[in-house]
Amino acid sequence: MRQAVEHFFQLYAEAYSNFDVDKVTELFSLPCLFLTDDSKLMMAEVSSLEKTIRHQFNLYRSLGVAQVKNRVQHLVRLSESMVFASLYWYFCDANGKVLQNCHTSYTLQRSGEHWRLVAVMIDDERFALKSIQP
Repeated sequence: MRQAVEHFFQLYAEAYSNFDVDKVTELFSLPCLFLTDDSKLMMAEVSSLEKTIRHQFNLYRSLGVAQVKNRVQHLVRLSESMVFASLYWYFCDANGKVLQNCHTSYTLQRSGEHWRLVAVMIDDERFALKSIQP
């Protein structure tokens, strides 16, 4: 299971690095949740998810982020088809220099052979990204 989940997040990072809204959207299961310390956002429509992803990509571009990388820190099997994953993300410029890193947690659910994101717990990304704003 660990290898499959790490592969999933490799695909996720590649889609993010390519600013590929369609590919990132495909990696979610709807409805899905985005949680922070002070907000809970449920997305039930593809158009809302795409809008959110586009907004995030625009922010990354404005900060000079050209590539994202990740490292799975922790993985917990929740059920036969669900897993909790905790990741460190690295936001890099075009030369591969790490501009900032952050921690984000996810709940994934397997549907057939494919894993999909059902919840994203944004731990400190907003603060990490603010620190690299011009």
